[in-house]
Amino acid sequence: MGEALAGWWRRNVGGGGSAPARVLLTLGVALFIVWRQPELFTAPRFWAEEGTNFFTYAHTHTWWENLFHAQFGYYTLYNSLATSLAAAVPLEHAPLVTTGLAAAVQLGVSAAVLWWTLPLLPSLWQRAVVAFGIQFLAHPRIWLTTIGVQYFLCVLSFLVLLEERDPGQTPPLSRQLIITGTGLTGVLSCFLLPAFFLRWRRDRSRGDLRYILILTACLALQSTVFLAALAGKGGDVDFRLRATDPLRLATHFIHFQFVVPFTGRVIWLGDTVGQFEDRVAGLFRPLLGSTPATHDYLVLQQLSGVAIVLFLAAGTWALRRQRDTGVIVTSFVVVAALSTLLSVNASGGPRYTYAPSVMILVLVVAMAGHTGTPALFRRAAAGMLLAAILLCDYRATMVFAYSPDWPQWRQELQRWRSDPAYQMKIWPAPFQMTLPSPAGSKQAGERGGTPCLSTIPG
Repeated sequence: MGEALAGWWRRNVGGGGSAPARVLLTLGVALFIVWRQPELFTAPRFWAEEGTNFFTYAHTHTWWENLFHAQFGYYTLYNSLATSLAAAVPLEHAPLVTTGLAAAVQLGVSAAVLWWTLPLLPSLWQRAVVAFGIQFLAHPRIWLTTIGVQYFLCVLSFLVLLEERDPGQTPPLSRQLIITGTGLTGVLSCFLLPAFFLRWRRDRSRGDLRYILILTACLALQSTVFLAALAGKGGDVDFRLRATDPLRLATHFIHFQFVVPFTGRVIWLGDTVGQFEDRVAGLFRPLLGSTPATHDYLVLQQLSGVAIVLFLAAGTWALRRQRDTGVIVTSFVVVAALSTLLSVNASGGPRYTYAPSVMILVLVVAMAGHTGTPALFRRAAAGMLLAAILLCDYRATMVFAYSPDWPQWRQELQRWRSDPAYQMKIWPAPFQMTLPSPAGSKQAGERGGTPCLSTIPG
């Protein structure tokens, strides 16, 4: 019996996993995407600039115009295609289209982990942890919205980077199209260029060279769009280059990049933790005067984050001879640094740390399952993963992105049809949008309808 069970484990879990097992896991990810907030499918919404800018422009312009229109200083191919499709259906169903297309990307990224050949994740249990972790780590503000797609697509580009390939063969057309699409949907995937170059330098792979050429072209386009917007020819990008409080930026980064992914948020709200925090802060107050708590986050959280950073650094050193360790570290450092520094008001935040958090997750999962890792690090990595699974607040955090009291799209649509001048309220407040008269056409919208931009940029 024991030998039979061990054999089953090796065939179905210890290895890459059987096809039925991967099908079940893919369905499990899909169920989780629905379960986290089912109302987003039964009563879908537009989220922030998805409605005020991208859909409004698509609704008032042709497919061709929307395809070549850049907003906020970068080009977003997937957003353009998604909102053009949404604009082609009755308005009642438009948010369902964008929500569905965002869900397709989220599910597709997790499915890639389960079905692609990733040498760093040889076991099915490793693939399952990463596949679900991609969803677990996603902040509610990028959940099921096309303006959050670029962060998931950056993860997809990262998986292409880790995928096994023959150095002498040209990569499949599907992968080239993925890299092209991700590079043309925001600039995040383009930040992976140094990591692709590092892998090419190691393997001299024709595939990596092809990916480098594609991402270089995408980066050139994105840079041109950004510089044109910066020069005042269209788009608002100056808010991405404003100076910010360095201490606040550092505490944001540590909190969202290292603390939340492994500890969740709810644990920090308990009375016991609060009392212990007061004692710890009291010890540091004579040294710092103004503690990091005055910059939004608790001293205890920051110390926990620093401890996690030190562990990851030690674990990375232990894995330094693993082929893809340097590639992961390069990906993390470049994407984390550039996405944070170029974030809105250079303030950082959970959406900017999402893709780097997935990269850390892959490293920790690899550390937990790699036989060449010292036993101490394997056990500690497994403990971190277990803590993350148990402590992450899968549904509780959705209060940041959902409330039954928020405006319902169909009700707002009815009010707009009764009063064409009405500015429809969308999620979250105070975002609102104005469409041309219900009796008008796209051409009428181009003549007289102008989007009502939100008061909050980015």
